[in-house]
Amino acid sequence: MLENYEREFTELFRRLMRLEIILRERLLFSAEKIYGDKTYEIFKEFFINPYIYERYDAKNSGNKILKIIKNKHFKKNTKFVKLIYSLYLSHLLEFVLTYKQFYSNVKLLECFYKIKPKNKHEFQLLRKKRDLIKNLRNDVIHFNFENYEDNKENYLEALSLFEIHLGCQELIRG
Repeated sequence: MLENYEREFTELFRRLMRLEIILRERLLFSAEKIYGDKTYEIFKEFFINPYIYERYDAKNSGNKILKIIKNKHFKKNTKFVKLIYSLYLSHLLEFVLTYKQFYSNVKLLECFYKIKPKNKHEFQLLRKKRDLIKNLRNDVIHFNFENYEDNKENYLEALSLFEIHLGCQELIRG
């Protein structure tokens, strides 16, 4: 079965990786540009939300989110960078699409999006499609061929939408 999907899943994994990398880079760039030294303080509440940090517990090593937050040796903006790089793709998408301190700042969004959603409807469409991105990632990583086939059209539409808004479309050919 894998032979049938090997090339397709490899390409999808590459696109998802690039999307995630660009998502992180654009988030860090835009937040630093707009908020500077205050970035961590402005977004701290997102990370101390139990709904978020509880998902990062590891039996042997503890909670990586709380370790970063409690580390007294890191400067605040270093904490923010480390926290962003620690988040799962699903939480990154949640951060940029549902966390009010992020999505409500027009200047921040101008820096973040390569092609900013034109209106509230387009922004809501991105919000709605974020679960498809998360599910696509999980189907590819876990070789869930059946679920992928059932949702392929919706997955590819959602992935393309995010790639366009984040400026990945020139990268998917390269």
